[in-house]
Amino acid sequence: MARGILRLAVKEITVEWNGDDTEGKKPGAGSEKNNAIVASLRYPRSGAPAVVSSLAADLESGVLAQFDLGDFWKSGLFKEEMDSETVLTIQVLDRDATSKVAKVIASLSGTILTAGLGAIVGGISNAIVGAVAALPVDALGATFKLDKEAITVLGEAKRELKAGEIPDEIELTLKVPKAIGKDYYKAKYPGDTKMNKKNDVIFKKDAVMGTIVLAAKWEPL
Repeated sequence: MARGILRLAVKEITVEWNGDDTEGKKPGAGSEKNNAIVASLRYPRSGAPAVVSSLAADLESGVLAQFDLGDFWKSGLFKEEMDSETVLTIQVLDRDATSKVAKVIASLSGTILTAGLGAIVGGISNAIVGAVAALPVDALGATFKLDKEAITVLGEAKRELKAGEIPDEIELTLKVPKAIGKDYYKAKYPGDTKMNKKNDVIFKKDAVMGTIVLAAKWEPL
């Protein structure tokens, strides 16, 4: 069995829409960053059903965002031991708050992850690194309810990784996992004071949301 250390970092990413309702809103407005990049590895090694990591990011719709590969805490996702093979899942969320994203990760399978939650909440420099979480990766949903707020997955990508076959760069296409709608209110007829809630689909399921490029390195043990 091939064993080694898998290192993954975000080199660059582009999304068609960063999830902001207000057109032209600048990244970084407020105390929270616009988005979060959540990554998971399925059974990278024995005893770890999934390893989850999250990186806060300020993304601007349609604009290439580049990350500092020289600073792991600003670009890094994993420095993780891996046995032979794993499946990488990348998701881009429409907003970020480090502690709130940790709770989202903990609730994805409907289970409180008592073993990993402390490590997740204790993230360093807005990064949640290497938290072992006993959850089925396929349970990752497209919209999570958290404190009466919704967090939407804007784009998702998966890639099988095998020891000895991992390139220096991994480019993935981010696709919308579930149709994304936008709520608005409209009167039923002119002059009507009662406003009815409507929802328009702005991105269909499987629509291309953007691309992400990861820097990768495999080191045999």
